Amino acid sequence: MKPSPLLRLLALTVLLPLCACSAGTPSSSASASSASASSASASSASASSETPVSSASDVLDAETGYLNIDKVVAFLGMSITDDVSACFREDAAGYIVNDGPYLVDADTLVRLTDAKVTGTGSVKWTGFRELDRSAGHPDPFSGVIPVSKLSDPVFCAMNLPSEITTYMSYRVNGANMYPADSQYKKLVTIGAIYKEKNTVLPDDAEITVCLGKIQLLLCDETSGWHIANEMPHPASPNKLFYLPWPLEHTLGTLTLPKDRLVDQGSYIEIHLTGADLNGSRGKDKGADGMVLHFWGTNSFQDGDTVQGMVAAYTAWIKEPEMVGKVAATVGADWRTADGTVRQAVSGRNYKLTTEPRLVFAHNVGPKAYDTVMDTDKVQTLLGLK
Repeated sequence: MKPSPLLRLLALTVLLPLCACSAGTPSSSASASSASASSASASSASASSETPVSSASDVLDAETGYLNIDKVVAFLGMSITDDVSACFREDAAGYIVNDGPYLVDADTLVRLTDAKVTGTGSVKWTGFRELDRSAGHPDPFSGVIPVSKLSDPVFCAMNLPSEITTYMSYRVNGANMYPADSQYKKLVTIGAIYKEKNTVLPDDAEITVCLGKIQLLLCDETSGWHIANEMPHPASPNKLFYLPWPLEHTLGTLTLPKDRLVDQGSYIEIHLTGADLNGSRGKDKGADGMVLHFWGTNSFQDGDTVQGMVAAYTAWIKEPEMVGKVAATVGADWRTADGTVRQAVSGRNYKLTTEPRLVFAHNVGPKAYDTVMDTDKVQTLLGLK
């Protein structure tokens, strides 16, 4: 009788520490394969096509000591349609992945971006989903991350899960929305600060949101990747919108008093209360919270000349007790000559901490990524390098 996957996993747990003793010393110079996003996402062969594995000792690479995930999956009788998170043991020196995309949970995927992984395969978060407005986009993000891109924070930014849930709970990851088109004449970075969806803040709670540099990077045939515009911080981040969003038409918006904003030169402080983010002023009229919404400055450029964009800003909070309770989101809007607004891209949700964090999103999908995105230059322009 063939052992069950559970028994085989148990065998791995017992035998792998013993196997590691006889495996070669892990190589510190192992590098990820240069497989492109398009070729990785096209890979759909079953892990069972690997060389048959007769025992747990076969799953460790003799030279590097890395765990061969293809062989682990085959040994357990699983396939790429299963959640194989448990196969990526945390005590492994590294991983070899040549098949995929392998489905893994959020914690495992995030951990892999900082792990030693080699091979030509790919991984994908089990919960990734496209927004409805992504459906017609010619190059939507798929959630598939090739091994060669796991160390690329720009590629990963649009394929990793959100760190925190907001009122917009269906936005669990980044997404492309409206594609470039000649009707668009302007572009602008947009940002928003929400409370965590399930958090009820005391109305008298104090939340000091700090916003730093806000940027819009563009790529076109003439200039390549460049800073289209940037400011030390958003000019007047003083608008609160009721949730659900349509309440703007009946309740309007709330403009914060001037003394709630303190310009510190290189950043601006916005002093919010729990009542603000709870939407307490509109509770009796159906409000389910409020969101601080802000913008950068317009970049004037014909939409059909834009090959790629990155929207970004820096944000943090001052109160340690509010970490995990406040989220930052980012995107970019197209604008037509007559003022029509269409969102170009929506980023994942970032959890605000007491340290400045770069909150960013881009619209260069997996098909165009290797030809359009210059990740080293973009990281330099964003201050990630």
